[in-house]
Amino acid sequence: MRTLWARWAVCGLALVIAKPSLADRGDSKLVRRSIAECTGFDQRDRDSEDGVDISVRNGCEIALRCTVSWKLTCAPESKKRRRDLRGAVDFLLPTSAEKSVTASSGSCGYDGWQLSDVQWSCRPE
Repeated sequence: MRTLWARWAVCGLALVIAKPSLADRGDSKLVRRSIAECTGFDQRDRDSEDGVDISVRNGCEIALRCTVSWKLTCAPESKKRRRDLRGAVDFLLPTSAEKSVTASSGSCGYDGWQLSDVQWSCRPE
């Protein structure tokens, strides 16, 4: 009777040890990547110097809902004419796609401008 119990204990121990290693062999589709690992961000000054193009790339296997926001300061060197404007764009970004938005300095007229506080975020759609 004692040998039978010992055999079952050894089998139970083998299953406990083997089960995690079997789980590691699971389907690769079950492995989840962070959205941060499969998205990308870039910002480039426009050649015409009238703003900045902000791009978000989706390399994830799902569509994403993304938001890009920024602060535009007109006449940043002036004490009297200086003004801050906020901009934001919310968009759907399909799988394997890239979307660009422009933070335009058009609201500043002929005053100088400065772009700051550029932020972006994406979440599953």
